[in-house]
Amino acid sequence: MENLKINGLIRVALGTAVIVGILVVNGCIFGTPPDEGEEATAGLGSPAGVVEYIENAYMTRDIEDYKECLSTNFTFYFDPNDVNTVVGDYTIPTSWGYEDEIDAIGNIFDEAYSIDLKLTTSEIDDPASDATTFTAYNVQIRLLLMVDPSFGYLAQGFVDFEFESYTNDKGEKLWRVVNWWDRTAV
Repeated sequence: MENLKINGLIRVALGTAVIVGILVVNGCIFGTPPDEGEEATAGLGSPAGVVEYIENAYMTRDIEDYKECLSTNFTFYFDPNDVNTVVGDYTIPTSWGYEDEIDAIGNIFDEAYSIDLKLTTSEIDDPASDATTFTAYNVQIRLLLMVDPSFGYLAQGFVDFEFESYTNDKGEKLWRVVNWWDRTAV
């Protein structure tokens, strides 16, 4: 039953962002984590940097780094084709908020045999300098989540991200994800 719950949370989470079953084979390095002593928010200066930071958080299974990428007003929207799908005793909802996302991804980080996430950032433009929100459409995603060495889930397709800007205590303009729309079941 625990595996069914984890599988349900995974698909929903990534869609995620979206993941009723995403499996990862060998951990891949898609970015580099900050050096020791480097500010944790160093990669959050642009929407593309946030997406790279998300990849890093998955690779290193660092839930604290993942939290840095999300607004506390975060909402994850499951692919409409997944909504109301029953996985074990769990029914995939239309969306969930920050706490459910952190719980689900934390479970994935703790329980997955391996995780391989690739989000294509090459087509994420820079927002206007005075922008406070920015949306990146059609970001390619490939998430392979392995439950054990021979069983896993693959989610691939597209996701959309809406980012919001904020100013940290050093006066730096940073970005974080406020909405994530999964479109991997299309």
